Amino acid sequence: MFCLNCGDALVPNARFCGKCGKPTEEPASADPIGLPQSPLLKWLIASLAAVIVLAGAFLWMWQSDFSFLPAGPQVSSAAESKSDPDPAPAPLPSASPSTDSDQREPEQTAAVETSAAPAYIRINQVDSGDYANGKVDVYFSLFSDENFENELRDDRLSAKMFKIDDRPVSDFAFVRPSDNVSVNLVLDKSGSMAKQASAYDSATKIERVRSAAINFIQSVPQEFNGQFEILSFSNYAPSEPDLPFTSDLAKVENQLAYYESDNGETALYDSLTEALYSTNEVSGPKYIIAFTDGYDSGYGASAYSVIELSKQLGIPIYTIGFGDAETDLSDIALQTGGQSFSISEEDDLQQELQHIYSDVFERYTRQYKITYTPSRQVVDGQEFSFVLDMKSHDYTARTDEQIFTRKLDQTFIAVQSALSDYQTNYTRAVNEPDFGMVSDNVKFDSAFYRDLKDRIENDYTKNPKKVDPIQNARIESVHQRPDGSYEIEYFKFFSFREKERSKYEADRNTYVMTQDPSSSQWQVSEFTRGECSIYENANDPGKACGKGEQSKYSGNPWTLN
Repeated sequence: MFCLNCGDALVPNARFCGKCGKPTEEPASADPIGLPQSPLLKWLIASLAAVIVLAGAFLWMWQSDFSFLPAGPQVSSAAESKSDPDPAPAPLPSASPSTDSDQREPEQTAAVETSAAPAYIRINQVDSGDYANGKVDVYFSLFSDENFENELRDDRLSAKMFKIDDRPVSDFAFVRPSDNVSVNLVLDKSGSMAKQASAYDSATKIERVRSAAINFIQSVPQEFNGQFEILSFSNYAPSEPDLPFTSDLAKVENQLAYYESDNGETALYDSLTEALYSTNEVSGPKYIIAFTDGYDSGYGASAYSVIELSKQLGIPIYTIGFGDAETDLSDIALQTGGQSFSISEEDDLQQELQHIYSDVFERYTRQYKITYTPSRQVVDGQEFSFVLDMKSHDYTARTDEQIFTRKLDQTFIAVQSALSDYQTNYTRAVNEPDFGMVSDNVKFDSAFYRDLKDRIENDYTKNPKKVDPIQNARIESVHQRPDGSYEIEYFKFFSFREKERSKYEADRNTYVMTQDPSSSQWQVSEFTRGECSIYENANDPGKACGKGEQSKYSGNPWTLN
């Protein structure tokens, strides 16, 4: 031991230093208020501190709801489970120094996540026309229910609240009433439309449909910048719409006043095909809404080909059936991203139809638009997919995987449209018979022009052949030749009557489409029949057409693909 004062060595157990005479033990220390700390006082102070610590811990546990304890079984809504089956763990607190605002941020985030209600996203339209430049536009609406009945509108939404395929979006915007929305009104004017609307209504169906359309146009608010096209149909799809797209509502209303039945049939699919090509020419949010009361009698298109074309162009189709209407309407709407409506004869046709027109139009003027960069490149006509996520202050939503088709090149679209016109006009020319109805669709100085003219004006005049509605049709491939022409393999299956007998024919043909330098119109310049079979009925295995020159059709014509 050593002296605490001089450092000299001490004798064991010495109470004073032998050198300097100072005490060998340090005096009792004083507490902050100057009181010596005895052992009893030290014990009392330690006990009091322990009580204070325990009280503070209990108060903290009470305020935090004991959230630090291990969680028991968690119950979540079906919507939450479906939208986020594997939620990410909550972020850990940062160990780095932070400001007061930084310290509050985790609490704000937690509040948003725990209080956010489930929402549901309805994709209205996907425009992939600028896919090559890394831009895809997605138009959508938000709803508080999975039946898409109660729409949500939140002006606080921003781009940072959305992700596509877990990647940030490049742009987010509201579609305002002042933005342009294009609507193609496709209206049935077949013979059945001249009949009484119902046993309870003396007015005809076409009168009620006309009034509903006019009232809808009159009810469009002035601040809504919509443009409309009118396309009415019966026996055949018109080569031109009744009224091309215009934002002049007075012109639209005036055109609807001339909407009358012409006692024809119902070329619904051909007309939807024409409407798709026409609507493709306008930009921005757009859709087709079609009304019919009958079954398709088209000659150049099928439900399948309409659906495929709609996907290729990215244009949704909304369908409205009245009474015993076309059974494929719901399938067309569902697969093209639209919605199907059915009006029964017990309903007020005019009121119900006007309500549908207004609701769908308002949805498109009050929707949202996101622009994102695709994660991978696909070629024209190839499918691409995405998943859209939203996490806002009040709502959270997540779509299932959405599958769409990259929009075709404009030249491809023009070539397909020209072939569609040929198919429709060819049927009209055969049934009349009148070659003039199809002559503009065929290259004038080609061998095919001369052969087709001879067949229609001679063979079909002497031995009439009545072509009935297309059962099934599709483009199977499109190939560009080195000379700039296009080779299209096309399948169609249709019924026909020959010598008072009903039969079916399946063809796989190849058409070569060449552009006329003077008119820029695409025309059929060559034709080759690759496969062809004639069937008596669905149980007939079929036999090759013609004089044994063509091979028998190798597929099953009674299926869509």
